[in-house]
Amino acid sequence: MKLAILLSGGKDSLYATFLAKQTDEVNCAITIKSENKESYMYHTPNIDLVELQAKAMNLPLLIKTTKGEKEKELDELVEAIKEAKEKYQIEGVITGAVGSQYQASRVQRICSELDLYCFNPLWQQDQVELLNELIENNFEVIIGGVFAYPFEKEWLGKKITPEIISKLIEYQKKYEINPAGEGGEIETIVTDCPLFSKRIEIQKSETNYKNYAGTFEIIKAELKNKPEQIKNKTTRKEIKNTGEDVLIINTINKNMNLYDLEFIRPISDLITKAGKTFFVKHISKIDGTEKIKTNKVIIAGTTYQDNQFLKFENNIKNITKTKNEILGICAGMELLLISENENQETKIELEMIKEIGPTIVESLNESELTEDLDGTECYFLHQKGIRTINPNIKNIKATMATKKGIAGIEFSNKKWTGLQFHPEVNHKKIITKFLEK
Repeated sequence: MKLAILLSGGKDSLYATFLAKQTDEVNCAITIKSENKESYMYHTPNIDLVELQAKAMNLPLLIKTTKGEKEKELDELVEAIKEAKEKYQIEGVITGAVGSQYQASRVQRICSELDLYCFNPLWQQDQVELLNELIENNFEVIIGGVFAYPFEKEWLGKKITPEIISKLIEYQKKYEINPAGEGGEIETIVTDCPLFSKRIEIQKSETNYKNYAGTFEIIKAELKNKPEQIKNKTTRKEIKNTGEDVLIINTINKNMNLYDLEFIRPISDLITKAGKTFFVKHISKIDGTEKIKTNKVIIAGTTYQDNQFLKFENNIKNITKTKNEILGICAGMELLLISENENQETKIELEMIKEIGPTIVESLNESELTEDLDGTECYFLHQKGIRTINPNIKNIKATMATKKGIAGIEFSNKKWTGLQFHPEVNHKKIITKFLEK
């Protein structure tokens, strides 16, 4: 697939590109330069360095300038993505979003309107793990800005090293900062990585610092040849099965392996943190008659444009008839309801219901698994969904809804729960509760 990267110059956008290039083509880079240093959407410290980065990657670069007014600053991004689609025939966009629902949802909505895929390969990744992977893959990352206590002036211009990561972990425990800067505590700039044919050499810089906030401004830099002895790694960590406590059913189109990092990894990480093991199996490989050995099954979701999972609804029919406890997420919920209720009286159809990003849900009945969600925001990502539940369907224990459709459902006679939203984003405790049941 031909993709464009939203290039900010920082570690996240470059590492997302690194991961994407192992499965797809990256044809161009897009940068939005904001005049507002406190932009909600865009990275601003040392943004001019993206031109050297794009040159080092041999990528054409599209640059747009915005005044940085909240929401209005998206207009220039739309223009740039449209231009990239027309000029470079891109089919999707890569972002470096790790945990920002604000940024991720807005790019996803833009891509949805432009009929493009949106890839977030770092989505919900553990921040310390992300920092360690950068070092393992020979990323040279400079701290270009600090914006929170207890960061002193000495942090500015430092390279991220194992020692720096240890200090960030210490700050995380003591001051509750985000070690990878997801709360805006630090900003970074990449001066070398496996994507670059040449490294960026900083020749002149200055620091500006006051009251635990400051920047390391790169005034002059050039591309220089890399030492021959440096061999950059070009592999990513794959999601490896760890055991058989939980079966994760992968519903993603097999031609879009990059989405595994966005929809499967966050779930497998939560299972691991809960002290349990897992194995992943693609829905196309599930035998409709096989006996599932695990007590717990999670049918994971996929992206808003991917509906290939519907071809395999028969593959999970046997699973729904077992005593396994099942959690269906997004596409998983749709599969559960469609495969379970196939006769005309209880038939359920998917309808065009676009919900992308945080959306308020209403609990219509009490549920132990989803208690305390009434009136809260859950993260949705679909273009087709379930608008209503057929009144002929019996034994409904609990349901949740949004203004547009069904958000969740449980039955009194089945040991499974369906959620139209993605709990692995901002309601991780639901998955933890499910694993502990």
